[in-house]
Amino acid sequence: MAGLCAAGKMEGCILGKIHLLEKEVAELIAAGEVIDRPASACKELVENAMDAGAHKITVEIQGGGIRLLRVRDDGSGMDPEDVPLAFLRHATSKLQQAEELYRIRTMGFRGEALASIAAVARVELLTRPAGSETGMRYCIEGGEQTQSGPAGCPPGTTLTIRDLFYNTPARMKFLKRDTAEAGAVAGILEHAAVSRPDIAFTLIRDGKTVLQTPGNSRAQDAVYAVWGRDFFHSLVPLSYDAGGVRAQGFVSRPALGRGNRGMQHFFVNGRPIRSRLLTAALEQGYRESMMKGKFPACVVDILLPPGVYDINVHPAKLEVRFADEKRVFDALYYGVKSALLPLEPQGIEAILPAAAAPAVSAVLPEGPAVQQLPLQASAFSAAPAGPESALPKAAPPLEPVLRQEIARNGGTLEVDAASYRGIPGKTPLQDLLAAAKKDFGGTGEERAAAAREAADREAEKKEAAPAKAENRQKGAGRFAGARLIGELFYTYLLLECDEQLILIDKHAAHERLIYEKLKSEEKLESQLLLTPAAVTLPRRQAALLLEQQRTLHALGFSAEDFGDGSLLIREIPTMLPAEEAAASVMQIAQQLEDGADTPHVQQLDALYHSMACKAAIKAHDRNGPLELQALLALLNEHEGVRFCPHGRPIAAVISAAQIEKLFGRRT
Repeated sequence: MAGLCAAGKMEGCILGKIHLLEKEVAELIAAGEVIDRPASACKELVENAMDAGAHKITVEIQGGGIRLLRVRDDGSGMDPEDVPLAFLRHATSKLQQAEELYRIRTMGFRGEALASIAAVARVELLTRPAGSETGMRYCIEGGEQTQSGPAGCPPGTTLTIRDLFYNTPARMKFLKRDTAEAGAVAGILEHAAVSRPDIAFTLIRDGKTVLQTPGNSRAQDAVYAVWGRDFFHSLVPLSYDAGGVRAQGFVSRPALGRGNRGMQHFFVNGRPIRSRLLTAALEQGYRESMMKGKFPACVVDILLPPGVYDINVHPAKLEVRFADEKRVFDALYYGVKSALLPLEPQGIEAILPAAAAPAVSAVLPEGPAVQQLPLQASAFSAAPAGPESALPKAAPPLEPVLRQEIARNGGTLEVDAASYRGIPGKTPLQDLLAAAKKDFGGTGEERAAAAREAADREAEKKEAAPAKAENRQKGAGRFAGARLIGELFYTYLLLECDEQLILIDKHAAHERLIYEKLKSEEKLESQLLLTPAAVTLPRRQAALLLEQQRTLHALGFSAEDFGDGSLLIREIPTMLPAEEAAASVMQIAQQLEDGADTPHVQQLDALYHSMACKAAIKAHDRNGPLELQALLALLNEHEGVRFCPHGRPIAAVISAAQIEKLFGRRT
């Protein structure tokens, strides 16, 4: 991602003296207060350090950044006479004329950040320009200068913010816990580090280094350092040019879709943004490659001339307007298609995670050539195919199944139809047995006996019909007395009951049953995983999960911090398949983030929906007859289960009259 390395550099732009903007210019960009938490203060200070040409930026926080936030850089520093001006509103060295708003090349430009921070905190600034023998120390509290004078310090600038919002208790009460605020600060550093791999970033939290990037201008090394080995090796490079708009970076392999959009990272000329347009373009590119309900991950930078987009839309500079949205959409959409194209002819092995990933420094070449790299087998080697049990099983041949039934029943072909209605292959067992008697040496007398038994069963069925109707009226279940004929497409159960053919969507039915069970229990039963599952999340989401251990335990999960935004899942609900553990935890993390600190009823309901869907038997699963009978028994016990949690009906009915019309027996 050469663009991510170059983004943010002030090509042809030399910072001048700090000065107050003219009133007319200031009114065009006035954004009001932009400091609402430690992360927003950190963002402004880090952007200033990047604009100052820093090669190393160190951020230190204590108490989530509320008690202490220190940003140190080795940039150009500030002249002593400019320091007091820097803390006035609309004082900046990056903008002079209104026309320059449409050619912005710096991360900051409004001149509001330092004034806003100084108004709500105790601030100490140490700065020394390159070539100067001494630096300057400047202190300001609540917007009022307290100290100023020469001081010894290294070249660059160090800003120390203490007791943020000490004089605005109303704003203080809206802050989250220290871990959540620290996670938000980490998120700011993550985006900054990936957008500028030429800068070495370090984050120190309560005396411990939690993030460090090499600053070697290699985008892949920055991504590896920020989000870890597993995430990095799930990515493939992307590069596409659409008429002056270039999309480049990394996108995830289709088979490694995630449960939410938390790992979609977009940049415009190195500036982190949120964009529905880019989200839509990314996901449209995966439309035919990724399972429905899964989301791709990405680290994508859109490179375009400054004059064709407007970043002065949102106070936090997180939204952007594009002059030509279609061209931007096409650049990312076709970029995704071209990045995924080399994977398709190679089969499923090409989209599985690497079995033995090489060291990060050996994965991609240095510098801009990374974007032109074709997919190499040595770089993204495929893992061996999974265990045979993970693949769909074909229906067993008829003859071995029948021989097995004969041996089980003492050498005869008589089977208890009440407990064993059918076999894999979608054909009723009674019909299979009758058709196979001749092949297994059945005599004419045996065939006659079978015909008499069939007639007796038909007579019993007619006699039992009134009793079945009475049982249903008494609440014995809608499917009491129904005969399980078999399965259609390994998805729909076929039942015969009272001159009707009933089709039941086994996934929808099982999903609703699990959903009702989840809602009725205060704490879900857990199972211990033999091998803990690792999941990588954005640091803010990981921090929220670690805070909400009680919620996790109530949902049947147990997780612990594994470092760098990763969690180890040690326990999961007993009803949840182990392979769905990571996706479920991602979903929980997203719901917690959407619902602030504490999940509301709506968030919990959505979690139950998601968990029930993942735990339920799936369409096309090969289920034995006893499993299907057990599902029917549960449906009979829960008379109110008529729709799945998403509102789809679980059953459909076709009457005998409708079927007879199809064959011309009725008009």
